[in-house]
Amino acid sequence: MTAIDTAKLEGIALLWAFSRVLGRDDPIYRYDDGSIGYIGGPDRMGPLKPDLQATVERFRLHLCPVTYNDEPAFEAWVDDQPKARTSAFGINAMDAAMRSVVLDRFGDTAEVPSEVLEFARRRSESNGEQPARERCGG
Repeated sequence: MTAIDTAKLEGIALLWAFSRVLGRDDPIYRYDDGSIGYIGGPDRMGPLKPDLQATVERFRLHLCPVTYNDEPAFEAWVDDQPKARTSAFGINAMDAAMRSVVLDRFGDTAEVPSEVLEFARRRSESNGEQPARERCGG
């Protein structure tokens, strides 16, 4: 496990941490060769796709569009907690919501398996993506 700043969680690492909040013990599917794949395993055929409305309602989140670093973004925070403690930003509403929930549960630092972080890094490099934290927050 690797400690990572919750504000810097993105992609599959953010999904992994959010899945832990939802009570999934090991949300990453491991293939027989040891590589990791989508959350949910081959029987689900694809990554975990959290529902924004259900997430907002379940965790009682405030969610609003904002401008962050001169770019459109979203901010989310848990209703019954001090805003400063659970406020999180994201390039989209779902990222902001998941990050706020993870921040509320685990605090400023979340533990994520190193292999998940490596998988996310390789995937993002192969797609030529700029890390979300460079686009918004983190």
